[in-house]
Amino acid sequence: MDERRSNRIAGWSGIVFSILSLAVLPVVISPAPPAVGVPGAEVAAWFDAHRTGFLIGNYLGILAFVPGFVQLAVLVASIRKAEPEGGWLAYLVFGSGTFAYAVFACSLCVFQALPFLVAPHLHLSIEAIGSLAAAVWAGPERQVVGIELNVSYLRAATSGTVTAVCTPVRRGRTLSTYLIEIRDDQDRPTASARLTTMTLPQREQGGFGG
Repeated sequence: MDERRSNRIAGWSGIVFSILSLAVLPVVISPAPPAVGVPGAEVAAWFDAHRTGFLIGNYLGILAFVPGFVQLAVLVASIRKAEPEGGWLAYLVFGSGTFAYAVFACSLCVFQALPFLVAPHLHLSIEAIGSLAAAVWAGPERQVVGIELNVSYLRAATSGTVTAVCTPVRRGRTLSTYLIEIRDDQDRPTASARLTTMTLPQREQGGFGG
């Protein structure tokens, strides 16, 4: 490939990279993020409220990698062609450019994962609510143990009050299944779980040796 064509490709790649990079900004920072020093709950709530924006911004950022790498490759090739044999500048440019893109990729992963990481870990409370419903159904003469719990976290709830509703799906003599749904103050689903319990005879409370 001649130098003129390489420069043309690099130029168009730079234009595409700039357009994609600038398109990310209004999607991600509208409205503006919380100021430095605010409580972590406010930052987590802001991330959760803009989950879709971060998803779109990340896709645009991933697309920007392609023209960015093309630019980097053309630049490194031009430096290698210009510098004398045994030169190190092309390797330095390639290494620093690759490092910068790696940091950018890590930031995309963090921004996309944070709204899900701040979701509350409700599995213990969910299991307790389902087990309580199962114990009421089983009665005082039998005991209940949980054998399977599947939880799907749908939305982060970093403040306010959440409400849990437990609905029996199947109540049998031995196995029972319950659906537990968690909602926030605005009646938005926060988590959904499915608990399966086993009903056993109540253990005798005798001492050692019967």
